[in-house]
Amino acid sequence: MSTETTTPARPPAGRRNSRSRRGAGASKRGRPRTKLTRAERKERRRARRSIFWRLRRVFYLLLVLAIVGVTGVWLVLSTIELPEAERPVETSFVCDAATAVGSCGPDTALAQFSAEENRVLVEYDDLPQILIDAVIAAEDRDYFEHSGVDPIGIARAAYYDIRDLEVQQGGSTITQQYVKNVFLSSDRTLVRKLKEAVLAVKLEQEFSKEEILERYLNEIYFGRGAYGVEAASRVYFGKPVDQIQLHEAALLAGLISSPEDADPQNYPDEAAARRSDVLNAMVEEGYITDQQAAEAAAIPWVESAVAPDGQEYLEFNVLPWQPSEGLGPVKHAEIGTEYVVEYVRRELAEMFGEGAVYTEGLRVYTTLDLALQADAYAATTSPFGPLDPVASTVAVDDSGRIVAMVGGTDFAGNEVNLALGAEGGGSGRQPGSTFKVFALTEFVAQGNSVEDTYYDSPGTITLDIPGFESWKVSNYGGGGQGTLSVERATWKSSNTVYAQIMEQVGAENVANLAESMGITSDLPEVPSLVLGSAEVSPLDMATAFSTLMRDGLYVEPHIIERVEDSEGNVLYDANSDGERRQVVEPEVADTVESVLEGVIENGTGTAADFGQPAVGKTGTTEDNRDAWFVGFDCKLAAAVWVGYETPVPMTNVQGVTVTGGSFPAEIWRDFMSRAAARHEPCPDIESSDYGTTNANAGLSPTTTYQAPVSTLPEGGGTTTVPPTTSSTVPPTTSSTTPSGSTSSSVAPAPP
Repeated sequence: MSTETTTPARPPAGRRNSRSRRGAGASKRGRPRTKLTRAERKERRRARRSIFWRLRRVFYLLLVLAIVGVTGVWLVLSTIELPEAERPVETSFVCDAATAVGSCGPDTALAQFSAEENRVLVEYDDLPQILIDAVIAAEDRDYFEHSGVDPIGIARAAYYDIRDLEVQQGGSTITQQYVKNVFLSSDRTLVRKLKEAVLAVKLEQEFSKEEILERYLNEIYFGRGAYGVEAASRVYFGKPVDQIQLHEAALLAGLISSPEDADPQNYPDEAAARRSDVLNAMVEEGYITDQQAAEAAAIPWVESAVAPDGQEYLEFNVLPWQPSEGLGPVKHAEIGTEYVVEYVRRELAEMFGEGAVYTEGLRVYTTLDLALQADAYAATTSPFGPLDPVASTVAVDDSGRIVAMVGGTDFAGNEVNLALGAEGGGSGRQPGSTFKVFALTEFVAQGNSVEDTYYDSPGTITLDIPGFESWKVSNYGGGGQGTLSVERATWKSSNTVYAQIMEQVGAENVANLAESMGITSDLPEVPSLVLGSAEVSPLDMATAFSTLMRDGLYVEPHIIERVEDSEGNVLYDANSDGERRQVVEPEVADTVESVLEGVIENGTGTAADFGQPAVGKTGTTEDNRDAWFVGFDCKLAAAVWVGYETPVPMTNVQGVTVTGGSFPAEIWRDFMSRAAARHEPCPDIESSDYGTTNANAGLSPTTTYQAPVSTLPEGGGTTTVPPTTSSTVPPTTSSTTPSGSTSSSVAPAPP
């Protein structure tokens, strides 16, 4: 074996290590290097390791605990049942009589009732595809692929947040957003977020993507009090959502994250920026082209408008939650529709409750005829100036529908509807001699003839009626015409004759009849009731006279014809739910009608004659504080009241002392002549007498009373009728006016 010793090969030039160049133990600076022990080297390596490396076991432990905890919470939350979603608060709409059944909504509404959430529900099939694409691109690009929770979307959101060093992407899917809005609070906690994810998955299992998206777009807030895309489209663009264009869809989608910060009226730059972001996202998703996006983004905001197409801020009208704060704008307010709308609101609240009016999405079909309303408003307001009295007109047709209602001239100023009397925020008004019609009807119903005669005293008569103290009654100015038939006494509105009739037929009977015909106020059962001592409303008077127009058939007056929910289900129908009853025999009604025709032809109401068959009655109260004309033709009954809101005498209005035969009769004539032109001519009114003429008719003063105890002086005096019983009720005094009506002050009866 060779014992030759080999010399180790030298490393290649340039690759020798530092130790070979510097020598063993040499330092980098040429100094000897201290040799480290194993323990020292280990300690140095440990010091060089990161904090994570040193705490890795703790991190691993925490990670395991987090996974276990989240899994446990998920398992617990997965047992939670998906709550039943409450119906969204929805705006109610009020439409006029011309609106076809099934079409009452924001496009046809006269007004709307809305709570804090102005919302109009829209179905998925009515959503424009361009809006769906815009919302998907802006809020949840993988919406139609994920199952409620989108890990890719969360990762994408995290990436953009880290890249831009601020939170810009939410990461929540549309389903999660809907769950949060409808079922959960807005607390930012892990448990709430996990619950949101669980419920989102469950929601996707129960409903289709289209159903969830429909709910979402009907739920979310877009600013300006608008909830849901339909209301949003109308308050921003003035049109229904199915008519919006690309640039408008992009704006709506951009508003979802924080609508108040991007209102184009207040923040046009931010609105334009968000619109551009949505358009770019739509390009990335392939929904639109670059050119389409550029064209849409280039559309400028129109100055003083809220939308690129220049529409005004509000297309339809919102009635706020608190009516006392004012109704706000209502369509056709120039013809007094605010009075009708507020009356409708009151009626709905009584039917369905106050809250339902603003939240249930009611579709309310009213009986309001806009043409007749315009006629009534013109006739009612045109005669008077700012310092003159005000007037109110109500019209009820032969079906009981309230077709026109003018409650004054300035509803916004005081929110008082004079047509409703005390229920309208004001006070009831005494009807004067218009109330004689109820005594006449009771008189005929008891079998008496309108040809029966009574003594029309030229002075004051004193009646002693059982149960009441002496009642003094006189005609205006102390005038009288001697013996008069009931018919002629009605034409001339004789107080003294009707006082005797009231004693004959009974105050209780007259009060009961008036209530059955449509008077809703409390009526005192006292003799002075015949002269208009009670307070009533124009609506009640029109209703009661309309009962005679229908040959004695009372039909409950209604301003609401039909109410549906937003899905078209009928909640109320006046034709089936309204009250109808025969309260006066047709022959009796015919007789009364034939008598009242003479009031217009020959009596105190000649100013009401408009050349067509019609009937009516005047009424004026003490000191001319209230003046009335109430009457009807074959289709329409109308009541007109004139007076100051705070009752004062109307003794010099445009140089005239106001009576029922002056301004009220003229207003009634003006309105009824316009209304009559809208329907077929009425037939002539036939003369009729239901009762049997008293065999002693024609005597003076009357077969009912003894002759006067003294000769009456010319121009007036006193006639005393002997008492028939002792009185226990304080006296009632009545003074009269030119139209023969009176206002009486009745002291309360003792218990």
